Amino acid sequence: MIDSENVCLKDFYFHEIFESIKNQKIKADSRFVFEIQNEVAKNCNELIDFNPRKWLFLDSYWFFEKDFVELLLDELRQINKTPSVHSLLKNRTFFEYQLYASFLIKKSLKQSIDVNEILRENYELRSNLEKSPHNYELISATVTKETLSDYISLLNRLNDRISKLHWMHPDFAKAVVENTNLCIGTYYGGVL
Repeated sequence: MIDSENVCLKDFYFHEIFESIKNQKIKADSRFVFEIQNEVAKNCNELIDFNPRKWLFLDSYWFFEKDFVELLLDELRQINKTPSVHSLLKNRTFFEYQLYASFLIKKSLKQSIDVNEILRENYELRSNLEKSPHNYELISATVTKETLSDYISLLNRLNDRISKLHWMHPDFAKAVVENTNLCIGTYYGGVL
């Protein structure tokens, strides 16, 4: 699933993007900057009886594998002793991917990586993020002229093919597209 504000930036094959995403670790951030993030994480944790205390909804795409979704649904029915997942979820604030990723981590079906580990080698980028009112979800908003090359290196190291480019200076976004494997970008408010 791709955020509706994404635009295609380069030619690509979906199967290459799917393979890249399928093999990536789940990004995890312990920094909650909005109350809705706390509420969503708390509700998802309660639903699957797990408490990673991490925000996992960090990318502008959400990759779901059918077999794992079926396991998640079975787990929800079993833990909550209900045959109807719909009735269980209908009055709760939750994000599907937050619930799904928490489940994958709980069952060791996929590894996670903390954003502090991701940013370990990028002091200036990490420092800008920590000083901002954002978590890793909006790291693109913290990119400056001084950290642009670090951000490009980060995207290349992670082999990100889809990333957020909004709230970033248009010249920075253009440089990111030209110097990474990014094929799809979330870009509110304009065209590159």
